[in-house]
Amino acid sequence: MTYPQITDHAVLHYLERGLGVDISGLRRRLALRLPAAQSVVEELGEGAIVQDGLCFHLKRRDDGTAVLVSVTSAQASQLSNRALRIRRRRNRACQT
Repeated sequence: MTYPQITDHAVLHYLERGLGVDISGLRRRLALRLPAAQSVVEELGEGAIVQDGLCFHLKRRDDGTAVLVSVTSAQASQLSNRALRIRRRRNRACQT
């Protein structure tokens, strides 16, 4: 038997509507963990903030606001290809 592929969007809606997870609350908690996000993207355009073993990857929107685009492990061996490209391009270490 084959099963359908499930998108991240569908998983998010299931967590929110099916399991009652407060997604808005999670967004607020993440935002509070990243008070320096806006200054990072104003200075670099994109970058990363490392906290508690996680690397929060940020990018600047066209209107200048910071947006969190992904969260990866802060261990270099576990960074995604995109994170490695950003790291090389900005020459910024993403390690604790």
